[in-house]
Amino acid sequence: MKILFFVLPFLYSCSTVAGDKIPPSGELFYDILLSMRDIKLSEEPLCNLTSVTRNTNNLTFGNHLSTILSTSNTTNTISSSCSISKYEKKNKVIIDIWDCKLEIKETSNKSEFISSSIIAFGINPEKMKYQAGTLRCF
Repeated sequence: MKILFFVLPFLYSCSTVAGDKIPPSGELFYDILLSMRDIKLSEEPLCNLTSVTRNTNNLTFGNHLSTILSTSNTTNTISSSCSISKYEKKNKVIIDIWDCKLEIKETSNKSEFISSSIIAFGINPEKMKYQAGTLRCF
């Protein structure tokens, strides 16, 4: 029982540190997402994609975003969210990030599922900018 008395304040303080961070606004989320357009996917280990429609090995994030947003007589539903998380940098330092995702679901005009894509990336909560190395594509 005594251990619980000492551990609970510690656990509570850890959860309030994350809870005190203000999430990026929707406007900032899309500003950061669109500012990432020139990132070369060949340099992103978790987003190194090829394209059936583009005849290049040098895809950028902007190319990928254009492809997954393009539709032909279909409907795209877009949702976005951010939650506080941790990220281990190359130098093994662990930092807080906003782990954000953009989810795109494509359906036919009859509401039949066609495809879905998810783009995930980190935002540094102090600088409110893209955290390099966190781009993931699913």
